[in-house]
Amino acid sequence: MTRANRPGRGALARGREALDPRRAETQQALAPRPDNPLDDLRPVLLDPSGTGLRMLALLFLAGGVLGLLSLALPRNPHARLAVLVGLALAAIAASGYLWQLGRRSRPTWVTLASLLFGCLLVAMAVANDQAASAYGLFFVWVAVSAFLLLRRRLALLVLSVAAGAYAAALALAVGGGVGRGGSEAQRWLVTVGTAAVAGFLVGALRERAVTLTERLSGAAHTDPLTGLLNRRGFDAVLDREVERSRRSGRPLSVVFGDVDGLKGLNDAAGHDAGDAALVAIARAIWHLKRRIDVGARFGGDEFALVLPEADAAGALVVAERIRRGVTSAAAVPPGLTISFGVACLPTDTDNRRDLLRAADRALYAAKQAGRDRTKLAAELPPAPPVTK
Repeated sequence: MTRANRPGRGALARGREALDPRRAETQQALAPRPDNPLDDLRPVLLDPSGTGLRMLALLFLAGGVLGLLSLALPRNPHARLAVLVGLALAAIAASGYLWQLGRRSRPTWVTLASLLFGCLLVAMAVANDQAASAYGLFFVWVAVSAFLLLRRRLALLVLSVAAGAYAAALALAVGGGVGRGGSEAQRWLVTVGTAAVAGFLVGALRERAVTLTERLSGAAHTDPLTGLLNRRGFDAVLDREVERSRRSGRPLSVVFGDVDGLKGLNDAAGHDAGDAALVAIARAIWHLKRRIDVGARFGGDEFALVLPEADAAGALVVAERIRRGVTSAAAVPPGLTISFGVACLPTDTDNRRDLLRAADRALYAAKQAGRDRTKLAAELPPAPPVTK
């Protein structure tokens, strides 16, 4: 086995990269494509590995400054002043390092390690001051940050480490000792209990905010009639997939669809019948597309699909399958059909705007050719140049 292939070398390299602030501008790999396209459209309230690290940097800075200021006040004569100054300066130095790390997303373990390092600093401050040290209150900061930035299981781990570290610090505190009427045990219980209650409250509020944000985001990106994405959701997914296509070199196709005869159905049977037909067509699109494809309704009788990893030939197969499925669906009124236009990146164009224009031109050609058919943008003559 060569040295380059030894187990663990890749993990060590990734670990060094995660802790290297100079790699803040490194291009990140795209995340795996989610099964639900809305997953990528939900806003992140607080990125635990980017913005969260900068929040921790500010807390470390505040803790270090408060620690230095506290040394100017009357204190325990047995406290180890040099050690406390060093701990405060270490916290300030760590804040600068975390601020640089927060320039881009990092693995979750970086946030976890930062919080555990905070536990160590606080415990050492208590141990080198006195059992009655006010520095123990910093454990509340650690707990609140853990429940705000990490999943509950990891937050509980940080809380447990903080509780153990505080107990050890109280036992080792200079001029302290655990045999003075149980005051250390009482102080430990109240401090750790306060940290736990504050952490759980912050965690519950965070989960509630995430739930509400996801609901609002889903409503903002979903067509209320059909359940497909709306134009805003389609644009967001397309932006993501165009970037993925450029970086991977894989093809990407867009399909525009327009229902044939919907206006006549609305005039003859009313808009309720038209809405029911649109829902039936949306269901056909949902069931006949591929799992990774994303369907959307722009409004009225217009539909669209984003087809990742599909060239023009593959997109034509999907569009034709949906077109035939709509025509034969029992829930779709007789005489109602759909026309499709297909464009592909990078064969038809190399940018998002022209990709949409090419799909729209292909759809227009399908309508002009008699409807109930699919046209490829590659089959059309070049579009005339736009003149001012």
